[in-house]
Amino acid sequence: MTYTLVDFQTWPRAAQFRFFRTYQQPHYATTTRMDVTHLMQRKTDGVSPYRACLYAIGAGLHAVPELCMRFRGDTVVAHDMVTLSMTVPTVAGSFGYAYVPYVADFDAFEAQAAALIGEVAKGGVLQANSGERDDLAYLSCMPWLDYTAINNALPGPDDCIPRVT
Repeated sequence: MTYTLVDFQTWPRAAQFRFFRTYQQPHYATTTRMDVTHLMQRKTDGVSPYRACLYAIGAGLHAVPELCMRFRGDTVVAHDMVTLSMTVPTVAGSFGYAYVPYVADFDAFEAQAAALIGEVAKGGVLQANSGERDDLAYLSCMPWLDYTAINNALPGPDDCIPRVT
């Protein structure tokens, strides 16, 4: 886990951090509908729409430096790379969490994601992050629901890990 400490003297958002850090719930959410027709058409080429979507989310997160930043007490760190953690249904009817490091090369990411997600699907244990890692982004997929907003469980105002559903 490689990161750098954010310098509050030069960080343009230091004032916003200090202001919102006092909020009981300093989180926000955005919701949008997306057209994934092109993505679904790639399925005929053997591309997994799910893993391609995970890759696109990872690319988007890494394109916005602030989405790779995390609070650590009164400091902020900027991660060079975040790992994508997704909910995976298991063959036993439960679910577990897979942890897939983001890789900029799609083919490498896709192969790694297929293997790691497959391991959890076979019956892996829950492996929930209990706060020991902050170099993550949490992802969930519920294609059987048509929703325009969703809330996520958050342990408290210190949690600043992005969630994408």
